[in-house]
Amino acid sequence: MSGELKMKVSDANKNQAESLQGILYDLIDLALQTKQAHWNVVGPRFPVLHEMLDTMTAGFHLNADRVAERINALGLWPSGQAGAVSSKSALSPLPEGPQAGEAVVEGLSARISAVADSTRKRAAKIDDVVTEGILLDIVEEMEKQRWMLNVQGM
Repeated sequence: MSGELKMKVSDANKNQAESLQGILYDLIDLALQTKQAHWNVVGPRFPVLHEMLDTMTAGFHLNADRVAERINALGLWPSGQAGAVSSKSALSPLPEGPQAGEAVVEGLSARISAVADSTRKRAAKIDDVVTEGILLDIVEEMEKQRWMLNVQGM
């Protein structure tokens, strides 16, 4: 099929999709950074963190997929291309190279908190119970992941 598929979309849906797109960029970046930490964590907590970070990455990808599919359901098209994620994510990158378990826990915990806080704020401004529910579920999951990560850092 050539050409661009055009759908009639309300202003409310456009506003929701724009907000969701920002969350999508952050979730994709968070998943990528968590995978980076998975590959580079070192130290005595390596076995537990390595496995935990792999599971967390999958969860962040799943949540990104939920957000992208909600953007589709609103009649718009999500963007998840590397260049867009790199330039539009609100997260700062993790340091390159090996990272001690404590540094990984601290760095990812801060990033998870930032994405959860941003998602919560955006959810509060959305006037659609379905979209708000999806976002609050995502916040709940991220807060659980952050808690579990922090317990490993103790």
